[in-house]
Amino acid sequence: MMTKVIAQQRLLVMDGIKDGGFVEMKIESRNRHQKIVFAQNDYELILQLVRGKTNYEAVRAWSDFPHPVGSTILPQGGYLLLSCHGPKDLKITLLPPHNCIQYRQNGLLHYGMVQQLYKYHHPNEQPQIAITISSIHNSFAKDPTNPSKVFQFICYLMKLVIGQKLPELTIISTNQISNLMAY
Repeated sequence: MMTKVIAQQRLLVMDGIKDGGFVEMKIESRNRHQKIVFAQNDYELILQLVRGKTNYEAVRAWSDFPHPVGSTILPQGGYLLLSCHGPKDLKITLLPPHNCIQYRQNGLLHYGMVQQLYKYHHPNEQPQIAITISSIHNSFAKDPTNPSKVFQFICYLMKLVIGQKLPELTIISTNQISNLMAY
């Protein structure tokens, strides 16, 4: 019990961390973003994304007590966004027609529907944007042996995805997005 209290007090003394682990960020745009404290499942997804970019043990969760001295902790607060800009100046929003995206993960193309946009403070870096998406199974993927390959090619040229939205949620960063699609 005493180690938890000491670890929490050490966190409150660290520079940049206010009460509750929320780090204040300066917003460049005129839009007012809604400040939130992440729900546990959203926090775990963002922590998974941050750990994928850096060393696995380099970034620790806020709730894991006790924290070693000098450890990097992901704050549990951030901002909800309504839209953001991705690579190639693509505008990504929560509403159609800018909410269906094509992204690369492990060298493969995937499709997804944007569910939520978060702006979080990455430890030791600038604020980052995370996108929670539900994947789309493309029923007409490019396959040269399929008899409907002409239709597949037309869908590919029109940037059209025909398929079923899957219930599982994944999280990606904005630099993984390659295109906007039609669903």
